[in-house]
Amino acid sequence: MDNVIIEMFSPQPASIRELVLNFLRAVERFREQDARSSDLVDQLHTESLARAALFEALNWADTIDQYLAAGPKGTIGTERNEEWAQGLPADQERLARAFQRVRNLTHHQWWQAVGVRMTRSDGQQVNEWVWAPLPAGAAGRRRDPDADADFADRLAGRRVLTTLDELAEVFFARRTWAITRPELAQPGLGVIGSPLRFDGEP
Repeated sequence: MDNVIIEMFSPQPASIRELVLNFLRAVERFREQDARSSDLVDQLHTESLARAALFEALNWADTIDQYLAAGPKGTIGTERNEEWAQGLPADQERLARAFQRVRNLTHHQWWQAVGVRMTRSDGQQVNEWVWAPLPAGAAGRRRDPDADADFADRLAGRRVLTTLDELAEVFFARRTWAITRPELAQPGLGVIGSPLRFDGEP
């Protein structure tokens, strides 16, 4: 049949598995650029690509957090719980709360929350993406000393990639269905550095 147009729209977000896949793919794109962050020849281009991938990963992480807390009811295998991080191992629970804290204080303006640490080592400049301190004055608007302590312990000053891998471990456990390493592959980019043990791997 010619001259037919079909449009499909879904009022529901993707499954938790799809959200986790998207987060992991964005993390891999950031990993690729993070590995190049000390290459000063093409620094501005690399930093731009890294920032784009990082902000995408953080927004997927926020979507996953919101989905687990208050996403649509009735999705098989995915419980909804505002306090979904409670009951995780202590370090993971504090990491999730630290992420929620900085997300709430920056209102998704992630550039306030991350930066690049530059050091000299053996005559070479080494650049690392790190979590910045909480934005000045932000914590005073909504005081939460426990969440601030979680941020100071689990995010502030730490390498962003390390914490994304830790957050990936938390989210991966919620995937509800298998995710294999080949499924994360993207054009021109494999999955080499992730510390996750994907489904089907020994």
